[in-house]
Amino acid sequence: MFRSVPRALAYWSGIAGRDQRREGARIVCYHGTPRQRAAELERQLRYLQQHFTIVPLGELVARTRDPGAIGGLLAVTFDDGLRNNASVAYPILQRLGIPATFFICPDLIEQRAWLWNHQARQRLRFAEQGLRRELAGQCGAPPEVEGFVAWMKTLDLVSRRCVENALREATPGYAPSAAQRHQFDPAAWDELRALDASLVTVGSHGMTHAILPRLKADELEFEVAQSRRMIEARLERAVEFFAYPNGDHGPLARELVRQHYAAAAVCSPGWVRSACDLHLLPRIVAPRGALRLALCLHRHGAARQPWRRPNPSVAGTPI
Repeated sequence: MFRSVPRALAYWSGIAGRDQRREGARIVCYHGTPRQRAAELERQLRYLQQHFTIVPLGELVARTRDPGAIGGLLAVTFDDGLRNNASVAYPILQRLGIPATFFICPDLIEQRAWLWNHQARQRLRFAEQGLRRELAGQCGAPPEVEGFVAWMKTLDLVSRRCVENALREATPGYAPSAAQRHQFDPAAWDELRALDASLVTVGSHGMTHAILPRLKADELEFEVAQSRRMIEARLERAVEFFAYPNGDHGPLARELVRQHYAAAAVCSPGWVRSACDLHLLPRIVAPRGALRLALCLHRHGAARQPWRRPNPSVAGTPI
C-alpha cells in the first residue's frame, strides 16, 4: 500500500483518473455499516460525490444503451439488508442526497435471522480452539474460522444446514451481544418501508443468501423468483434488480435471474460500459479507508470489458 500512496492521493484529489472515469461507470458495493464506521463511510461517499456523477442503479442501467452517456457515472449499493444500513447509512445518504440500492434477503427478515455465514462465523469464534478443531475434524473442514466458513460455501444446501445445526448444538451457550446484534441484525419491514423510495431502490439478494451454484432447480426458484415476489408484496414496490449472494453464479442461476430481473450485479473489479451484460454488472467492494477506495476505483483500467450483452434469443428477455 505504501508504494501506492502517491497514486492514491492523486486519485483522491482528482488530479489523476479523469480519463478512466470518462470511459466507463462504476458500481460500489458496501455491506454492513456499523455506527463506529459512519464517519469513514461519509468520507468515502463525499469523495464519490465529488469525482463521479452518482445516479440510481436503474438510471445507470438505462444509460448503458447510449455509449456516450455512461462515462463518469457511479451507483452505490448495499448488500445483505442489514439494520445498520437503514439506521446508519441511510441518514448519511439523505444528508448528502445520494441515491442507493439496498439488496435484501426477505426470508431472513421474516425469520428475524442473521445471514447463515454471519451466524456460523460468530459461533466458530465463540467456540474455544479445541472445540473448533474437533468440529472441523468431524466435518472435514479447515479449523480456522474463515477457512471453515469458506468451506461451508462449497456445500449443497442440505449439507450446509446440517453443519449449521452441528454448530448450534456445539455452542448452546452462545448469545449475541448488543454490538453483534447492531452489526448483524436484518432490517425490519417497517424500517424498509420508511426509506424514501425516491432515494433508495430495493433489490433482491436471494431469499436466504444461499450460494446459488450449489442449489437444485426448485431451490433456485425459491431464492431467485420467490424473493422478488415476497419483497414486492411486503413493500409494495417493484423489484427490478438482483445481487448474486457472495457474487457466485452459474448458468442455471443466471438464466433464472434473466427471466425475473432487469439487471443483476456480481462482485468483480470491472467498469460498466455500454453493451455490457446487464446481468453480470461488475461492482467494486468498498475497502476500508478513503485512499484505498480511490486507488481501488482506478486501479483497473476501463479498456478491458470481458462481458457483453448476450443474444436475447439465447438468454431470454429480462423482465
